[in-house]
Amino acid sequence: MNVVNAARSSLPKGASRLGASLRPGRVYRREDLVEYSSSIDRHLDELVDTGRLTRLAQGIYYAPRQSTFGALPPEDDEVVSA
Repeated sequence: MNVVNAARSSLPKGASRLGASLRPGRVYRREDLVEYSSSIDRHLDELVDTGRLTRLAQGIYYAPRQSTFGALPPEDDEVVSA
């Protein structure tokens, strides 16, 4: 089992479902993710705690892309479009 699958399996079912809808490198608004979760705030907190999401500002989250040197910051146009 690789690291990503291990992190997904340790998440509760709702957070795991929400995490499966995320694409690395994308910036998301909270309101865009509501349809994937029945308890959005709790699931977002769980994904932030596990590193699957990074909170950029209130209601704005980033699914980090990984490189050999660690997590990459979001692209400027991704942040502005969110």
